[in-house]
Amino acid sequence: MTLVGDVHGPVDLGSGVSFVSHGRFLAKFDPDGHPLWARAPTVLPARVAADAQGSLWTTTTPEVSGVPHSIAKLGPDGEELWSKSLPGEVSALSPTGDGGVVLITLFSGSITYGGASFSAKGDTLGSDVLVLALDASGAVAWSTTIAAPLAPPPPPRGYMFLSAPDVAAMPSGGALVQAVVTRLGGEPLEATYERLVQRLGPSGEVLWARTLPAQRHSPAIRLVAAPDDGALMVADAGIGGSTDLGCHIHPGPGLLLQALDASGQPRWERSIYGVVGSTLPSFDAAGNLVLVGVAKGWIDLGGGNLDGNAAAWRIFVARYAPDGAHLASRTYEGTPPPDAGWLFRGESRAQGSAVDPSGNVLLTGFYSGALDFGTGALPDVPILEGPYTTRGLIVKLAP
Repeated sequence: MTLVGDVHGPVDLGSGVSFVSHGRFLAKFDPDGHPLWARAPTVLPARVAADAQGSLWTTTTPEVSGVPHSIAKLGPDGEELWSKSLPGEVSALSPTGDGGVVLITLFSGSITYGGASFSAKGDTLGSDVLVLALDASGAVAWSTTIAAPLAPPPPPRGYMFLSAPDVAAMPSGGALVQAVVTRLGGEPLEATYERLVQRLGPSGEVLWARTLPAQRHSPAIRLVAAPDDGALMVADAGIGGSTDLGCHIHPGPGLLLQALDASGQPRWERSIYGVVGSTLPSFDAAGNLVLVGVAKGWIDLGGGNLDGNAAAWRIFVARYAPDGAHLASRTYEGTPPPDAGWLFRGESRAQGSAVDPSGNVLLTGFYSGALDFGTGALPDVPILEGPYTTRGLIVKLAP
């Protein structure tokens, strides 16, 4: 398991692995949760992803690191194998099963990478989307560009912007890609958001494409590749907005899950209502969906109401069958130490999750106060350290 975190001051990961850092760090743990190594890079990575071979892919941006855009690959021991400059900032990256990676970035005009040239062709105020697949050595395996639709923006004062929120490598090759066209126009000036989701084949060819209904609210939508080359879209409706992925309108707040088959057609859709958020979902070896996240107050993940503190976050874990049926769910809630006072509520948050080959759920996050996952309470965060001081956590849960 690989952990990416932010820290200010000394860190003790256990088993003698400790360091002092003021920024982002990388660490790796064995299957039993023992730390193997930790690094505090001098150039802070903006995005990090681990592949099936245990290597790490990292990208940097000038805003984060003060150096040009770049991508690097680290071996299983954390040592850099190679690094290359990039023509633009990477908005998302996803490792492939053969040691490569697929990334997505915006560009305008003409750019080059690895001897290949790319020319923008869109009709937006900003940039085109570049989808770039790299092999294990960083060479271009395939590429494609996505331009904004050429339909005119709404008058008067019409503008169009293209963004590239997400990409997910597919098990059989190729990738899922999400692009968003923002149209501004009218009096008063209003915005509408149109999302394009494409499935690209092993050479970058378009296998299917779906345009989601245009909306005035732009929820965060993440893409997950399913083991059978299907897909999952996870939309965070937030507070005060609604979400429509093409089947029904989810009024929000909450999460909307939609599973697609290999041809891009909806299989099932599920709404989760409440003040909730999720990490990137995972699939186990049987094709079951594992959803990890946080919630305040009541939440129904499909197995009935799970009530909790309405003022503090708690962790939830849920598992769904390939047809979307609820299999299991539970929450883990932090509690304040005795006589802590109203400021020190005690809460727990999950920020990352994964599923190992045996179906165990791995999650990372942090907590304040006291927290127990059923094997004994984790160390309390002392009140004297302040109500907003937290401890990091790494947890492995049985299927």
